[in-house]
Amino acid sequence: MPDEIFISITLHERMDGKTKISIDSLEHELVDALKENKIDVKNLSTHDLASGYVKIRWHGKDVMQSKEYSLKVSTAEETQTVFQIVYDLKIYDADIWKTDYSKRDSIEEVVRVEAIDKAKPQANYMLKPLDKWAGKTLIVREDPYYGYSTGYMYGGDQTISNQQGIYMRGARDYSYKTDVEFQKITFRSNMFVRFEITP
Repeated sequence: MPDEIFISITLHERMDGKTKISIDSLEHELVDALKENKIDVKNLSTHDLASGYVKIRWHGKDVMQSKEYSLKVSTAEETQTVFQIVYDLKIYDADIWKTDYSKRDSIEEVVRVEAIDKAKPQANYMLKPLDKWAGKTLIVREDPYYGYSTGYMYGGDQTISNQQGIYMRGARDYSYKTDVEFQKITFRSNMFVRFEITP
């Protein structure tokens, strides 16, 4: 299961009657709600430090601002809590943009080794009718198009991600769904191994 779940949250200034709700006010509300629900705010950062605030014109009259954040959580339960928080705060722009596993590198190394270990017996099986055998290893390389995949279940709808992550964009008529369930991550490795053929 993924244990690094990255949620993108975009705050937009908005009007409440004649009062403008500022980014700072929304940020304080978000941080307070995260703390109250025991979500580590140390894992909340601006999504792109270079961009900062983005100004947009609203109905051709006023200039409104928006700011994007990234929040890392570890479980489906925390993810569900975060989406409940943003829903309660009327933050309608949030998505799961990436998932990962903290020990991915070590697991991928094991998968590569296993793939290489299987290569020589398979080569010998194919060469046996020719009365030949796989000898010295000449080339070993990995197919770059193989990697890992994961997915999640959200409100009963399944979305499978690739290495770029998972996307779920909200809307103004956003309707909160309660169930978030992540699938197991599948690691794959396709190794190209060339052997010297011996009699």
